[in-house]
Amino acid sequence: MVALSGGHTIGMAQCQNFRGRLYNKSNINTAYATKLKLNCPQSGGDTNLAPLDDDTAIPPNPDLFNNDYFINLQSEKGLLHSDQVLYNATAAAGATEDIVKAFASSQAAFFSAFASAMVKMANLSPLTGSQGQVRSVCSIPN
Repeated sequence: MVALSGGHTIGMAQCQNFRGRLYNKSNINTAYATKLKLNCPQSGGDTNLAPLDDDTAIPPNPDLFNNDYFINLQSEKGLLHSDQVLYNATAAAGATEDIVKAFASSQAAFFSAFASAMVKMANLSPLTGSQGQVRSVCSIPN
C-alpha cells in the first residue's frame, strides 16, 4: 500500500480535501502550510488545487514521477493526512515509516515496488452483479 501511495507523486488535490490538515494539524511543515494557505483559505476556495507532491525539481514539474513524495513525507510535507500518517502517525506505523525511508533513499526501490503493486492490483477481479456496488459518492457505501 505504501508503494501505491507513491502514485501521489503526481496529480492534484482540491483544497476541501486537505484544509483540515492545514489549519488543525501539528505534523505539517510550517513553511509548507503557510505556502498552501495562500491558495486554500480557512473558508471558501474548496475547488482550488494544490499538487499532491511538493515538487523539489527545478523548474518544478508536478507531472514528474519520482520518489520526492517520500522525501517530502520525511519533512512533514504530505499534502493529505492519509499520506503523512505513513511516516509519522503512531508507533504502530513504524513498519510504514521504514518503507517510506527506503523509498526516499532509493528511487529504484520505489519504482520496482510500485510496478509490482500495480501488476498485483491489475490482476484483482472486480466484484460484479449483486456482489459489488458502484458508489454514487466514493467515500460512502450505498
